[in-house]
Amino acid sequence: MPTRKTWVLVADGVRARFFRLTLPGYRLSPALDHDLLRTRRPARDIGADRPGRMFDSTTPARHAMEPPTDLERQEEIRFAESIAAELAAHHRNGEFERLYVIATPRLLGDLRPAWSEALKVAIAGELAKDYSKVKPQALSSHLEKWLRG
Repeated sequence: MPTRKTWVLVADGVRARFFRLTLPGYRLSPALDHDLLRTRRPARDIGADRPGRMFDSTTPARHAMEPPTDLERQEEIRFAESIAAELAAHHRNGEFERLYVIATPRLLGDLRPAWSEALKVAIAGELAKDYSKVKPQALSSHLEKWLRG
């Protein structure tokens, strides 16, 4: 059963919303005066600089170097890290004791390695669903069903 100082994170790969959970009634109210947003830029804009060039090992020909990872994917991982950093700061300040995480499966996978040890202990539950566009009133009923089993 959630304590008085319980937060709920609802996020997808673009937006993270933070709520306070109050009982009775499983009511959600905004925990912060802002959401975290990731601007979605096309990969061509993320890596807008020309790629580096290297010489072929056997001829004087030169070739463009490919980036080592997908730049869009790196942006998603950085967004997950910024969510984890924001939550860690609020947890250190004692603003919540328990955290419920509702996120898209991919984002949830990106968040897990970014959690601090203290946050890992505070996480009371995870739900791999996309409720990012659900209004807080409807989200409360989904959350109540989930928490009651």
